[in-house]
Amino acid sequence: MASVGFPGAYLSHFIRVRFLKQVDPLPSPRADQHGGSAQHDERYREVSRQLISVERETAIHLRDQGRISDESLCELLNELDLEESHLATT
Repeated sequence: MASVGFPGAYLSHFIRVRFLKQVDPLPSPRADQHGGSAQHDERYREVSRQLISVERETAIHLRDQGRISDESLCELLNELDLEESHLATT
């Protein structure tokens, strides 16, 4: 994945997105609930994995710039690992 430049405004956006995902996570679509399909579920999981990858890259970049601590990075990476493992079981 290509590296992305991160101006200062992205830090607050990144933190806000992480918070909102914790407060109101989007449920995975289910074929039996809304007429979705297995294909739609797989696309949802793939996009979610890609987002997690970008979030992981962003967190590492913020730590490398000294904008977040090593401890904060570890916490973020642990959360992302949990999200990733949840995707694998849905």
